[in-house]
Amino acid sequence: MGAPKELKPCILAMIVSFTVLVESSLVTNAQTGISEYLDPHNAARGVVGAPALSWSAYLADYARAYAETQVSRCVPLTHSHGEFGENLFWGSAGKAWTPLDAVTAWTDEVADYDYGRNACKPGKMCGHYTQVVWKSTTHVGCALVQCNDGADYVICSYDPPGNWIGERPF
Repeated sequence: MGAPKELKPCILAMIVSFTVLVESSLVTNAQTGISEYLDPHNAARGVVGAPALSWSAYLADYARAYAETQVSRCVPLTHSHGEFGENLFWGSAGKAWTPLDAVTAWTDEVADYDYGRNACKPGKMCGHYTQVVWKSTTHVGCALVQCNDGADYVICSYDPPGNWIGERPF
């Protein structure tokens, strides 16, 4: 025995409405995830006059595929040595690390970059920052995966890559 005939169109309308709501929520969540990476990248780039980056699903897929190969041994951080620029981040287990945490760690290296010398300050690291703001880079794609030990691993891939010796990032 099914629903009365007069209820069937109502039930169908509810199912269609629910499906549309779920699909639009998934799109919104995907866009929110992208903006969590893209917005802080573009904020840092805006400070130095570098053009905004665009999101690349291809680079995000590349980043995810590589990140998934690292989940059993996230530390030490190991680059893919592929054709793209790359920033890596590791956050210890016990905290829900976010894309913003990773990008902030990279952009905080601005304090260790000496534009006049076009180099990192002695004993400091600044290559993550310079990749974020590299003027000729146009696209980024990122992924966050959880390592087998519960830590979080974030990778962003950049195209074209930056950090060319002897060139300034902006």
